[in-house]
Amino acid sequence: MPEQAATHHYRSIFVSDIHLGLRACRADLLADFLRRVTCDQLYLVGDIIDGGCLRKCWYWDRHHDEAVRLVLEMARDGVAVTYIPGNHDEVLRGWLGLEITGVRLN
Repeated sequence: MPEQAATHHYRSIFVSDIHLGLRACRADLLADFLRRVTCDQLYLVGDIIDGGCLRKCWYWDRHHDEAVRLVLEMARDGVAVTYIPGNHDEVLRGWLGLEITGVRLN
């Protein structure tokens, strides 16, 4: 898929309830959105990864990979990325306070 130039800049973007790992997840739409914006701060606010779903039946396609890659690129490029786990990605609560590949877990 060809890269698209970002068309909008925001100080902060909040994303929640993506549920990566769920077959019905529209990671393709998230990736498209992330390609079209820039921001100073990106907040991933709960249920980004659906750990419960992944434990039951693993599902992860190229759109999931692309969405995660774009978030990590944003962090690498200086965006302050903060991940706040929700009830579906509670396994990450054990990592609160850590920064992993530029993503701060709070």
